[in-house]
Amino acid sequence: MKVTIPVNTTAKISVPTMGLGNIKVTESNVLVFKRTRFYPGAAGIVSGGISGDYVTFEVGSGDYSFTLTGEEKTTSEAKELLPIPDKLVVLTFDDRSRTWLTHVAPLLKSYGFGATFYVTEAGWIREHYGDEKLWLSWDDARKLHDMGFEIGNHTNTHGDIPSQSVEEIVAELEAIEQLCEEHGIDRPRTFGYPGSFHDIKGVMALEQKDYIFARRGEFPEYPMDVHGAHGPVYDPQEDHPLLIPLALVWGSNSKFEDFVKAVEKGGDGKIPVLVFHGVPDPYSHCSTTEEDFAKCMKYLHDEGCKVIALRDLAKYVDPYNRPDDPYEPIRMRMERMRAAAAVAN
Repeated sequence: MKVTIPVNTTAKISVPTMGLGNIKVTESNVLVFKRTRFYPGAAGIVSGGISGDYVTFEVGSGDYSFTLTGEEKTTSEAKELLPIPDKLVVLTFDDRSRTWLTHVAPLLKSYGFGATFYVTEAGWIREHYGDEKLWLSWDDARKLHDMGFEIGNHTNTHGDIPSQSVEEIVAELEAIEQLCEEHGIDRPRTFGYPGSFHDIKGVMALEQKDYIFARRGEFPEYPMDVHGAHGPVYDPQEDHPLLIPLALVWGSNSKFEDFVKAVEKGGDGKIPVLVFHGVPDPYSHCSTTEEDFAKCMKYLHDEGCKVIALRDLAKYVDPYNRPDDPYEPIRMRMERMRAAAAVAN
């Protein structure tokens, strides 16, 4: 769709969606709109939004060439989802510990559990590991992939997402995607925020790269503690799929009772998401003993929990059903928490 707006003039340009879902609009090959979100940066385009069957942009004078693509709603939006089991649990692991292959994966396979392993290339983490035998190689990651586990994206440098631009975050994502491709591993579709730090730029970068789910940490609803922390349980009816909270961050201060408490938050459509690091891990603050890990996994098995990778949420949750404001659910939860605390006091 080509449009010319005269000099010293502003206008609104409406691009028809043609009944498609999962839409994307580019202007001269620059992404300006995806699903429900406007992406600034294209010259002359001030804003954009979707209403009814049109995506409408406010623009200044100039020549514009818009292209809209999407999917038939019968395939992109009418997928039949499974009911969420009361004891559904998402299990994740962060960084690059080789214990994932030597200890974690065999135990998970014995129980029939799924899991996501979020990998980073961060050299500073690798240096801290010291002994190269403690670091998961890409050949090892391929073995986990071939065992049926998900290899997720944890960025190239394990950097601070809030301090990076959208373009820098995209580059971080693409570096891991390229390494996965080089080693015969499926392109990651889910993401683990490094250090659990997140902001709107991270969401925008993930949307650009078509990630379906992303796991944040426990804050701002709960205090952050690298030695172990509780967080909110994931509510698919409320939370943005690219800002899924952690119910438990296992750390050096965590106890089995903390694990049980986090798992028990599930049910009635809510899903606890859990994270471990190495078993054990060279970083003592986030390490888990083999004994503690085995006890936790046995509990999940004995309780009849269905344990899955983050990507497998797509069987139960529509990843494209997203609130317009990704952070509104977090603000609403914090307001409820403050109100409940006021009543308790």
